Amino acid sequence: MTKLIVLLIAVVLNQNATLRGVVLDSDDRPVENARVVIANVKPQQELATRGPRDYPECGRHVLTGSDGSFSLDGVAANRAYQLAVAAEGFDGELLKDFVAPSDKVVALRLTKLSAKPEQRLRGQVLNTEGRPVAGAVVTAREVHQAGRMTGRAAGLVCPLTVTDQDGRFELQADRSVTAVTLRIQGVEAAVQDVEWSALEGNDLLVKLERGASIRGRLIHEGRPQPGLRIELVQEDRTLGNVVTPIELHTDAEGVFQFDHIPADLQYAIYSAIHPGAPCALPVHLVDAPGNGKRAELGDVTAETPSTLTIKLINGDEARFPENSILFVGRDKAWQAVRMTLNADPEQVFEISDVGREQFQVFLRVPGFKVLRTVPQQSADINRRYPVLVDGDTQITLVLTREN
Repeated sequence: MTKLIVLLIAVVLNQNATLRGVVLDSDDRPVENARVVIANVKPQQELATRGPRDYPECGRHVLTGSDGSFSLDGVAANRAYQLAVAAEGFDGELLKDFVAPSDKVVALRLTKLSAKPEQRLRGQVLNTEGRPVAGAVVTAREVHQAGRMTGRAAGLVCPLTVTDQDGRFELQADRSVTAVTLRIQGVEAAVQDVEWSALEGNDLLVKLERGASIRGRLIHEGRPQPGLRIELVQEDRTLGNVVTPIELHTDAEGVFQFDHIPADLQYAIYSAIHPGAPCALPVHLVDAPGNGKRAELGDVTAETPSTLTIKLINGDEARFPENSILFVGRDKAWQAVRMTLNADPEQVFEISDVGREQFQVFLRVPGFKVLRTVPQQSADINRRYPVLVDGDTQITLVLTREN
């Protein structure tokens, strides 16, 4: 029978709350020395003006006592917490966006270790001063077997653990695993990906860097723009590169600041597509400085929003089949819009509050292909049609049955 571990959490709802809980196994026995850490934070009653790893509660960690209980003090009741939990013999787990009402107890169930404990991936995490980082979250990402990538860690590697007081960690893995990409997330440090190789077989020594910061003030028509959602992501997102998309909102003065991002990389910064937004920030490419430094962008000018209209016509006057999807992506941005088609042979979709930038339109309609577009556009190798928005813009796609 599969063993389960249960995390029971109750939150006292006040401005200086305490997060209390108990870790139990499936037989209701307490799990001693389980490590519990606050990994990410998300406000619930206010706009997030910081990245999810940049709140003061992040990195707070405790060990469960002999009765399996733990207590994390000084947390805010109006925020959702993502907890990382690790215990020997169990798969580590994340509890995402957790907000517990005071009159309920919430259970988190983790399965018994799914990977065969035939190999041990060990390492130590240090900060820039060479001191151990306790409470760092270590996640197994890409897994390789016999030189080929097999994807996620499920059943092959313990998916997650948390470093101990000496900054040390251990993940167990199946004998068939030859390499694993590990993502290390510590407090006030840039996320870092490292490679473990079974051929080398050595313990990893990971030194986290503080990362860089990017700061600016969003203005439109000469006035600061508070409360606008801004996103940031690495420009180069090819396989093997660290990709850490972040979103936050401008503060009351229109200021945005991204902290602890991997240094010396180029990033795309842009406003999220949001109906009713007073302005739009098209994709801007920005170079991050070195570790411990901040790029000051000064005033960043947003523009009056435009509308992108996409008209779909079934040239055979047939009804569109089920599971037909329209995707609209943004060049260099992480955000994409996904819309489900109905059966009508002619449909119109509007995406409002966009900036003047390049978009890509992609259709997934089983049994149909694009016959032509108006204005005429050629699809790229991935069958995406480019659309340059320059003010209110429309593209029409006429479809026909495939032979």
